Amino acid sequence: MSETILFLNDRAEDPTKRLKLAGIRRYAAAAGWDVVSIKEELSGKRRIPRLLAAYCPVGCICDEDSIPTGATPRLFGSVPVVFANAYGRSRSADAVCVCVDNAAVARAAFRELSAGNPESFAVVTEATSHEWSAVRVRTFRAEASNAGCPCPVYREIRWTEREESLVALRPWLASLPRHTAIYAVNDPLARRVADAALGAGLRIPQDLTLLGTDNNPACCEASRPTLSSIQLDFERMGYLAARMLAARMTGRAELGMKGRAELGMKGAASAANDGDHSFAPKAHPSFGGAAATLHCGNAAPPFGGAAATLHCGSAAPPFGGAAATLHCGKAAPPFGGAAATLHCGNAAPSLPRPDGNDSVIAIGPWLPVRRESTGGRGRREPHILEAVEIIRREACDGLTVAALAERLPGSRRLLDLRFREAMGHSVLDEIVQVRLERVFDLLRRPEMPIGAIADFSGFALHQLDKVFRARFGCSLREWRKRNVQP
Repeated sequence: MSETILFLNDRAEDPTKRLKLAGIRRYAAAAGWDVVSIKEELSGKRRIPRLLAAYCPVGCICDEDSIPTGATPRLFGSVPVVFANAYGRSRSADAVCVCVDNAAVARAAFRELSAGNPESFAVVTEATSHEWSAVRVRTFRAEASNAGCPCPVYREIRWTEREESLVALRPWLASLPRHTAIYAVNDPLARRVADAALGAGLRIPQDLTLLGTDNNPACCEASRPTLSSIQLDFERMGYLAARMLAARMTGRAELGMKGRAELGMKGAASAANDGDHSFAPKAHPSFGGAAATLHCGNAAPPFGGAAATLHCGSAAPPFGGAAATLHCGKAAPPFGGAAATLHCGNAAPSLPRPDGNDSVIAIGPWLPVRRESTGGRGRREPHILEAVEIIRREACDGLTVAALAERLPGSRRLLDLRFREAMGHSVLDEIVQVRLERVFDLLRRPEMPIGAIADFSGFALHQLDKVFRARFGCSLREWRKRNVQP
């Protein structure tokens, strides 16, 4: 008889919840579990014991939004529980969590927008302040400040009608300098910004560039123009939550992968490698603690340069605590460092303490998904925009830089110079970026043979292995084993 797992979530229509459930079910299929999704808001703590009595589950995975404030693992009694997307209220010293590294998300957004050399930056956030959105806003503004750029914030006003929200947003957009890069903390907000800009007579990406977060197809593809977005892998969040639950159910303190969370972008990967201790997201401002050591192959900005070593007696954010050591290689935009390992002594009180069997995995961003709303300075050069569109359509069909140059005016050298000036990276970087997006999509499909991925993504097999190892610190097979296969 199959064992039952409960997934507690409150909004089945939310695409992020569906993706988490898909990841949970993918692990459950291999583990022989039945997954029951409870689609309701559990507003009272008494409701959870009743559900446990009714379904007799061997484990639970709780989306943070679905549980009452202050709920802890003790509410579930002897039933093991993992909190998914736990970024604040539900965490306690004995909680096991999978969450989003929102600081890493904001840094990835800034790197992507800054590649287009905008005149200034701006942020749009929600009417109700949540910890996840506050961290994204705070981190993005800090990055802009470090770059010497202004970054005003627009906090959406709560309106009963969507049209009222758009009307209120238009004057603020009109007040921004031309060629401002706007970061919206989620895709629905980004779409409202696009609609408000249209009503204000502003063109995207000619007058403003716009980037969202989550890569929600319902928002990004339906918007005009289509929206670029920082992709978060919610399906993998669900998969890793199920994997952590399996470890708790079998009494193992470590994950089968020894606590390693290989994240999508270089510089965003973090992993525990300290025995039974838990681990925390890399470069998160809330993580303090003594004797913390971070070893990176290639470091994401702001830690560039070759063989850089930082020794701190008392480290300032983002590395709190004493005796912190950072070993970095060389940074290569637009990607940060290689898979990183974080060893923590004691974490700051705002996050679970890394002692005993407690664990937290922070999921960083994948590669940014580029669409029409970001074009860098290429928005002023029609041939650059045309080149970007051709790359996005044909990169995975074997498009080369030489073949692209033949279809556009001027020489190959001139194209690369203008493209680099407009976009902040080379034509080849853009082609590789689009191909890697396809590679990750195929890697998540267990039925797709590793050897066939290169053919479907436009790489030669030896080329793909070299590029993937250089940027993500492991082979395709190793990445799939850690993140896809039970």
